[in-house]
Amino acid sequence: MAELSLLINLGIMVIAAALSLFLARALKQPALLGYLIAGVIIGPFGLNLLTRPEEIALLGELGIIFLLFTVGAETDFLKFMKAGPTILLGGLSQVLLTIILAYYVLPGLTFEAALYVGLALALSSTILVIKLLQDKKTLQSLHGQLMLGFLLVQDIAVVIALPLLAAGPSNLDIGFFEILGLKALLLIGIVAVLSKKVFPTIFRMSAQNAELLYLTALATCFGFIGLAYTLNISLAIGAFLAGLAIANLPYNVEAVSSVRGLRDFFVMLFFVSLGTQLTLNVGGIPLGFVIAAIAMVFIFKPLVIYIITQLAGYGSGTSSRVAFGLLQMSEFSLILLFQGHAGGVLPESVYSFMVLLVAGTLVVTPYVMEGGPLWHQWMRRFLKFKVFSHFPVFSRKIDELQEVTAAHLNRHVIILGAGRSGKYLAGTLSKTVPVIVVDHDPNVVAYFRKQGIDSVYGNAHNPEILEKMHAERARLLVCALPDMDEAEFIVNYSKHHFPKLKVFAKANYYEDAWKLYKAGADYVVLTEIIGGHVFAENVENFLLKGKPLKPVNMVKLKERVYMEREATHGVKNLL
Repeated sequence: MAELSLLINLGIMVIAAALSLFLARALKQPALLGYLIAGVIIGPFGLNLLTRPEEIALLGELGIIFLLFTVGAETDFLKFMKAGPTILLGGLSQVLLTIILAYYVLPGLTFEAALYVGLALALSSTILVIKLLQDKKTLQSLHGQLMLGFLLVQDIAVVIALPLLAAGPSNLDIGFFEILGLKALLLIGIVAVLSKKVFPTIFRMSAQNAELLYLTALATCFGFIGLAYTLNISLAIGAFLAGLAIANLPYNVEAVSSVRGLRDFFVMLFFVSLGTQLTLNVGGIPLGFVIAAIAMVFIFKPLVIYIITQLAGYGSGTSSRVAFGLLQMSEFSLILLFQGHAGGVLPESVYSFMVLLVAGTLVVTPYVMEGGPLWHQWMRRFLKFKVFSHFPVFSRKIDELQEVTAAHLNRHVIILGAGRSGKYLAGTLSKTVPVIVVDHDPNVVAYFRKQGIDSVYGNAHNPEILEKMHAERARLLVCALPDMDEAEFIVNYSKHHFPKLKVFAKANYYEDAWKLYKAGADYVVLTEIIGGHVFAENVENFLLKGKPLKPVNMVKLKERVYMEREATHGVKNLL
């Protein structure tokens, strides 16, 4: 049975991961936590079911490679360079300050160990944050875009740090950096040539067949890995550069999607394998280390990010959302800790405790982000950092997006949320009545202002925005927010503070409509239900009479959607 040991071990890990993921989903916890628990259960600390775990650990390292490949493919350096000083300087400052503090505050660590631990504490989870932002439909909001910017800086920092830390401080002399610089320039040159001259043609041809596109993406990844191996550079760097080589191609989304299943499988193997190596031996770790590490994650890290975003003039509401949204540690933190432990830099007790700390921060993150408005009120009450919004370090000010000309705001219509419904409604109503649009995406605000429609930045959990809109003089409030919790909050607030104001709202399901009516809405439209009825009516009419009720000119519709998309994307990114 020795030749089947790898297959048996894989089967055990997949079954354990699947069961643990069911449990994690039921408890609304991230998948990464479920994988770690699966590893602990089947590992030496638990049931000890694996016979040759070193084979799985080797396969699991492919998860790091594929993860960095997709990170590179989804990295938009043009957007990164336009992100401004808040992201570039602020993100790097946050990482460096955390590393420095770890060296001076955490007891019992060598310089190299402090580098590993400090960088692990500084990182936040890209996968978890994006998932939570997508669930709340706030990925394109101002705080969402700022969080993505910070995450991008952190991801690039760890990609650079991994090979440097693996080399060890004794090898980091001038000659090492000279050789590394020459190799990096060679690789970057190859990436530039291939991405401009070769890959556009290859991927255009391969995009005609899904299987060919999948194999072409894999071949690109392994080709750069082989090149990195030849140059004696980290394989992870090769995978990241392979992703960068296709990042600006029109087919990068399809290419990444095609390898995502393979990436997720090997990432699962890596984190389950990581769980099998946990001994939970934290008995010898000093209490001061435990307290200091927890304080750095839950106090120092969000405080630094909060101050940085406040200095940039983004306001206390946005700053607190960004700070507490990035409170958790990252999947890359686990990769760093694994490398430090495998290299003999991190003691067993420190390694085990830090992995537990990563798991703990992942658990609390959804609850911290859900309570964002309450954290914001706490920050405003106890931390008087309003002076930062006027500090002349950065030029970008959130106040510019909240300027309102109040003179003509009378008998006007306020539209909260400029998604598909809100955008169409604003464009139609603005031809006959005064309209002002409120949205949490600064690019949408800029788009409407370019169209000559009053628009301001704001979010539903900031009721002061309605006072700025002079809701007491408004004729109608239209709530087209995608988040039903925010919609219910704003409807309830509006009817209590502006009882004469009529409120129309949008919902997707009957339960949501019932909640909005209970909150005081005067009229709720069920967009998806109505759309379903209209669709069914057209299908029935076609089956009976052979044609739809009202044929749609799809050519004109496609042209209009394309023009709106171009107009929106053409607006200069305000970040």
